[in-house]
This record gives sequence, C-alpha cells and structure tokens, in this order.
Amino acid sequence: MRKRGVILILATVPAWAYILWVSYQVRKSGFGYEFGSAAGPTPLSFRLASGFALFGTLIGTTFLLFDFTRWKNGLDNPKKNTPAP
Repeated sequence: MRKRGVILILATVPAWAYILWVSYQVRKSGFGYEFGSAAGPTPLSFRLASGFALFGTLIGTTFLLFDFTRWKNGLDNPKKNTPAP
C-alpha cells in the first residue's frame, strides 16, 4: 500500500496549526467577532493556508481511500496477479 495519502495529510498539519493559531489570536482581541466580515477581512495568508489545508486534506483522504481499495483488492502486488505457468 502506498503512503502518499498519509504523507499529504501530514503535510497539511502545519497549515491547520496556523489557521487555529491565527483564529484564536484574532478572536481573543477586542474586535474578534468581526473576523472575516467586511469590517475585518481575513488576510491573504490565512485564506491561502485555509485553501491548502482543506484541499490537501481532501486529496490526501481520497488518495488514502483509493490506495486502500487497491491494496485490499490485491492490485498492488504484480506477482499475485500473474497466472501460474
């Protein structure tokens, strides 16, 4: 079974940590309730990190499911699928 899905999901962990940290810091401030509104729009880095984290986790989960089904059906092992001579 390939590990590409797990690697991609683990690569998004720093982005999720950044999103949680920024969200916590902003909401702790005096105008935190306006975060993401017209009065206090979200910074570009926050939006980019959110997009990377969301799509990276989604694609990583998809890769993980596809690889698991290939592994479960035995399509990953070429020796297993060859007919006996």
